[in-house]
Amino acid sequence: MTKAYYPQLTGFRFLAAIMVYFSHINPFEGSGVFIESFFFEMQAGVGLFFVLSGFLITLRYYKNLQFSKNWFAGFMVNRFARIYPVFFFLTVLTFCYKFVVHEPFTGFDIGINLLLLKAYSACHLNSGIMQAWSLTVEETFYLLSPFMFLVLKKHLKWRTLLSFQLLGFLVVGGMVVIHKKCFFLAPPFTQCLFDNWQSTLIYSFFGRCTDFLLGMALALVIQQQMQLPKWIGNMRFKTYVGLIGVLACICYAGAFRDNAAHRSGISLWHGIIENNLVLPGFTALLIWGLISESTPLGRFLALPLIEQLGKSSYVFYLIHIGVFRKILSPIIPYESVILLLLLIIAHLLYLFVEKKCNHAIRSWWFKPG
Repeated sequence: MTKAYYPQLTGFRFLAAIMVYFSHINPFEGSGVFIESFFFEMQAGVGLFFVLSGFLITLRYYKNLQFSKNWFAGFMVNRFARIYPVFFFLTVLTFCYKFVVHEPFTGFDIGINLLLLKAYSACHLNSGIMQAWSLTVEETFYLLSPFMFLVLKKHLKWRTLLSFQLLGFLVVGGMVVIHKKCFFLAPPFTQCLFDNWQSTLIYSFFGRCTDFLLGMALALVIQQQMQLPKWIGNMRFKTYVGLIGVLACICYAGAFRDNAAHRSGISLWHGIIENNLVLPGFTALLIWGLISESTPLGRFLALPLIEQLGKSSYVFYLIHIGVFRKILSPIIPYESVILLLLLIIAHLLYLFVEKKCNHAIRSWWFKPG
């Protein structure tokens, strides 16, 4: 019997979020030493979110999957209630702020952000809440996961997951070809539709599908739906092997980063291979270790304070750069104080917007009768 809730994984969400924070607010920026590159490459925290999402969605929904409109509608309502209300609030707030300070934007910018489609447009990737491109990836997974579950119910084999991965990479190829070869469409449209190989592999679900698929695979192994070779299943110190592997992947990307040109190590082909194929494996192993082993890291992530920070980590991820930082930075010279205030604001928004809207939507949809 698998547990429904792991407090250490809620704390793991905060770990991933704070990694992304340090990739954007690098305390060693300009130092010229390797740790500067290491912190910039903590953008790997986004990949940790993706693997965890694949794991938790499969853990919660795979076994009770039903081939019916009501089940699919309930699944999507749950996902909508969890993700969208606070995102909508913060996106509207972002564009209101842009209007007040006279930052340019268009109605299309607003629409493509509110529809969670901006990661499919090279021209709008950084519009609105810049880091919310990852929600396009998440929402694509939510839409596709029930259909992947249906296929797995009939063909529960490792090669089925591999087929999903290969199909994802074929879609990436198709997206790039459309971007480059659709001469019959107006050039501005084709220039904004998808992007080059590297960008599509980094910013689309189909390029990042390995993250989700390995999370799904871990959940199926935990539920004893699939089996791994004994040497993996019986591996000791999964937590530490996974953690060291994640740190090694960040170091690898940092070693090839060009800070002067602001070029990430994962923009290179071997960096993409590391980020899209190797890092997800170590992340899945780390998650497995956290739920199956008693370690100092697992106990730390399960602490009540870290767990609470994990619960508000989604909001913190959305606000750690953006409107609130732009308001706070001119009046508060200390980054540590700004960070503390952002964590407090994130938790308040979690309690009074995310949590309340989530509960209200679910109660309305699932009310008896």
